[in-house]
Amino acid sequence: MAVNLGKNRAALTAAYEDVLSGKSSTNWALFTYEGNTNDLKVAETGSNGLEELVDELNSGKVMYAFCSVQDPNSGLTKFVFINWTGEGVKTARKGTCAQHVSAVAAFLKGAHVSVNARTEDDVDPDTLMAKVAQASGAKYGVHKEASRPGQRAPQDQVHSVYQKTDAGNEILQAHQSKYWEKIKQEDNERNANKVEKVGEQTQEAIAACQRGAQVRAQREMENEKEEKDEEHLEEEVPAVRVALPDTKPEWKTSSEQQGRHFLGPVPPMLSLFGSNCLLYLASYSTCSILEYFLLLLV
Repeated sequence: MAVNLGKNRAALTAAYEDVLSGKSSTNWALFTYEGNTNDLKVAETGSNGLEELVDELNSGKVMYAFCSVQDPNSGLTKFVFINWTGEGVKTARKGTCAQHVSAVAAFLKGAHVSVNARTEDDVDPDTLMAKVAQASGAKYGVHKEASRPGQRAPQDQVHSVYQKTDAGNEILQAHQSKYWEKIKQEDNERNANKVEKVGEQTQEAIAACQRGAQVRAQREMENEKEEKDEEHLEEEVPAVRVALPDTKPEWKTSSEQQGRHFLGPVPPMLSLFGSNCLLYLASYSTCSILEYFLLLLV
């Protein structure tokens, strides 16, 4: 995601122009992000040079500094841009902010020296001033030459468009370019791995949901089948009537059957003895009845 220079543009521009114009005592400005966002803001400004600026750098943050210094060779004002990435910054954040350097450098334009720093040794004031002197491309400036008595002032000379190539500066820039390309490549690889991992997790979640849906559907089908089977059994099985067993003893039942068989052909004779006699006779077996009749005949 790109750096946001629009949210605090007025404050950013004011701090930058105070250093660039030289009209105020401010000779350095420090910028950083608002929390974990990509919104750039003014962190601090000062007027006591590189020493004061270095003390404000935070090892846990990504910061950008724009500072004016005096060239030790020419005495002219030079501007230094510092891209500070503290050692305590997380790798993912480093990769994200590495893509912002070019945009921030374009906003803080006019720097004669650009430095990528990660430790305090990288921003040591003597080291920075040595780089400024090296970038000037001269061992002395015209302001250091004292006029000799009787010597004419140097006349203006015709200069060619040829500019001396600073091999050290070119090597430094090439090294910085390779460094940021490597950081960007690592960030892209991390992002690709994250996307791949998220895709795998999404597929696993979808598969788990599908398996769960299949299990629920199977259980519902089994429940419906069991309910239908129960209804079918209720329809097929008729109501069973339980017949109570005869409480009469077997000997009495047998006697009654024998009595009925015997009394069947002679109802007129039994009517002579009355109903009480009939009931009495019915409770005996055939042998008992014969004995009774024999007694009557005698």
